Amino acid sequence: MDREGAERYLRILAEAELRQPAPDPARVIAIADALTDAAVLDEDTADQILDEFQLNLTLRRHGARYYFGHPSRNSATRRLAAFHPPAPLALTVVPVGQVIRVGKVDLAILSYAETASGALIATSGRAAAGGPLPFSAQPDVQDFTAADDRGARYDVAYTSSGSPAGEWVLDLHPHPRPGPRWLDLTVAAGQAPVWLDLGRPLANPDFTVEPNTLSPAEQLLTALATDLLADDGDGRASSRSAKIAPDALDDIIAALRASGALPAASPLPGQLTTLRRLTAGQPTEPHRSAAGQLTAPRQSPAADLPRPWADVLACRDGPIYGASRAVVSAVFPSLDGVTLAVLGVHNYPESTILYTYLSGVLMPADVPVIWILDSDGHWHATRSDRTVVTDAEALQRTQVVPPLNPRTDWIELHASGRYTAIHARLPLHWL
Repeated sequence: MDREGAERYLRILAEAELRQPAPDPARVIAIADALTDAAVLDEDTADQILDEFQLNLTLRRHGARYYFGHPSRNSATRRLAAFHPPAPLALTVVPVGQVIRVGKVDLAILSYAETASGALIATSGRAAAGGPLPFSAQPDVQDFTAADDRGARYDVAYTSSGSPAGEWVLDLHPHPRPGPRWLDLTVAAGQAPVWLDLGRPLANPDFTVEPNTLSPAEQLLTALATDLLADDGDGRASSRSAKIAPDALDDIIAALRASGALPAASPLPGQLTTLRRLTAGQPTEPHRSAAGQLTAPRQSPAADLPRPWADVLACRDGPIYGASRAVVSAVFPSLDGVTLAVLGVHNYPESTILYTYLSGVLMPADVPVIWILDSDGHWHATRSDRTVVTDAEALQRTQVVPPLNPRTDWIELHASGRYTAIHARLPLHWL
């Protein structure tokens, strides 16, 4: 890799952007993020170039008193972690799979998890009478209390709640001691408590751990592909932030090529360009014959894509299923310092949400890239909306595209980090 070439490329790009009538700082930040994630440019150099860019931009526009530093880039956490790495965290997840009635809501208790920041209860709600669940139906957990087998009592609060209705993660206060055998959950004053069995052992599957053979730059392009495939047009960024915006793909590929970060024989840049055209509904480039004449492509452009990409692309607009939820629980081995726990599945008619919890996450680039193969042989891409719980921990709402069929028996979850890839088959118990 050409580190000096990467620095030179970013400086030239920043200077060229300053000469534009309407400079776009996000474009420069996107390239800086791509080069640092591909391990071809160090964080300090990237930050220095961005600081100089933002200073020049502000001085030209407003003068020195308006300078506040470059936006939307915080790499200080990563540098600090290099000297003070987070302590290893033993996550514990217990599958529950009980449904209780709370007012007009059938509330499924999917799992109970013990984390460094507290005990979490992953739940999935739907209207008891059927039909859509209005946001106003969200249970008032101020009325909830809990007690465990040791006689300790707890208050209940939301760790994650909001729109869309039905996705609720609860936590207990104070932090329980590890390993309760059961909880008595009271959902309204004067009602009898509901007994939740926490004694079911977590039957962790056989994990296959392999080295990630892709270069950091190829891993970045694969992450871009998952976000293109899982984009539902809602305008929200994924956990990998602005660097994966579709309009930045050409810039990112050019920067990775110029810095020597991409292997010369890698097919991923061309495949990603084809995927962008297909997901945007744009025509693909015609085939050029040996005589130089343009002809129609000899086969579907999707045939040149990796099988998971092509499968997701073909099935994104598949059938709509009814609302459902599934118990699925697992704690993965360490994935380059990140521990991934699976807490459950919430199915809307038009989408599937996988609850996941991560420890050891310092930056968006630390979040593993997840692909899913189902029991029918179909692939699914994912997109994660990251919610920080405490330092180095994240509770994730992971969107699965296309949605899971509620008749799916199992999913094979493939998680990839910078150096390691892990996959395991997880059974689904639908409620």
